[in-house]
Amino acid sequence: MKRLVLLILVEVLIISQTIYAGWIRTYGLHESTEEGLSLVQTDDGGYLIIGYTTLWGSGGKDIWLLRIDSLGDTLWTRTYGGPDDDYPAEISPTEDGNYLISAYSSSLDGVWFLKINRIGDTLWTHLHKRLEGESP
Repeated sequence: MKRLVLLILVEVLIISQTIYAGWIRTYGLHESTEEGLSLVQTDDGGYLIIGYTTLWGSGGKDIWLLRIDSLGDTLWTRTYGGPDDDYPAEISPTEDGNYLISAYSSSLDGVWFLKINRIGDTLWTHLHKRLEGESP
């Protein structure tokens, strides 16, 4: 009986390790220059990861978007921003299959919304300018 229980326990451990086995990837060059903040799963099982970078882009912190496939391999990256800090808040899918990015922009002095398509091209942008006395 003890042998049967041990055999069942070993099988359960093997099965649980198989189910939870996946991949681990590191993106970017250094944790002090890039940070991932949020992700959304794409309809093909991949992901869009949004964060910021200080190494690439226009200057300061720029929005950094990475598109990876279901295995974690990078398909493409994009940066968005101006000469000052542009810090992403969220990315979310839209009903038409595109994505909406919201960000706090020091470059533009307000809250910046970008609608992008599946390959990261900007479809439109909208800026809500910060009012005088309004906190960032």
